[in-house]
Amino acid sequence: MLIWFWIHNFGNLLFDIIKNGDTEFHGDTLNVHISISMIVIPLSIIALIWIIAVIRKDKKVAEVNIPWNKSNTRKALIILAPLPIQAILYTTGEAHGLTDEISVIITIIQSFLIAIVFFPKKHKAVNS
Repeated sequence: MLIWFWIHNFGNLLFDIIKNGDTEFHGDTLNVHISISMIVIPLSIIALIWIIAVIRKDKKVAEVNIPWNKSNTRKALIILAPLPIQAILYTTGEAHGLTDEISVIITIIQSFLIAIVFFPKKHKAVNS
């Protein structure tokens, strides 16, 4: 799965850089223009090394199940709660307008926060 992720993301970008030269990210909604050619190659190498390290580590470590509890469910509900608001904001208003920008910003925040759903709950130490 990690190899497929790397091929899908970085393979496509590297192919585009080799074929067309400079690659630019253009975010229409927030009017962002970023040349990503200079960071794609080092970032793809770092990601590939990281994937290889994770695969090697996973072969040595016993399989562990992430404990799922009410805390995880609560985090997931809080992070996913804005979805109906986002749907309304995306479908109303003009494209690339204020409602679209708000929805994009909420989506970006959600994409960064979704990983915390899987963090195990920390147990408080009991002092004796």
